[in-house]
Amino acid sequence: MPGRGALRPLLLALCGVLLPAVLAAFPPRTAEAEDTTRLHRLDASDGSLGPGAIGAIVIASLLGTSVLVALVVITLRKFSAS
Repeated sequence: MPGRGALRPLLLALCGVLLPAVLAAFPPRTAEAEDTTRLHRLDASDGSLGPGAIGAIVIASLLGTSVLVALVVITLRKFSAS
């Protein structure tokens, strides 16, 4: 291959630039890092659903109903054609 000799130095140069940049952007975690996941309670509410959850339930029920109606229509067309 004619361009194979230039490929290796190009890849080495990219690794020499990209690898240090990635390592600098994402430093390794140390033991001194504070764990903030225990500070937030997930069940702090009184148990009622929010508007987003109610909307999701309504949309899911409408989609489920439309699938059932489509299955009934397909079944009726299949048996009426026979």
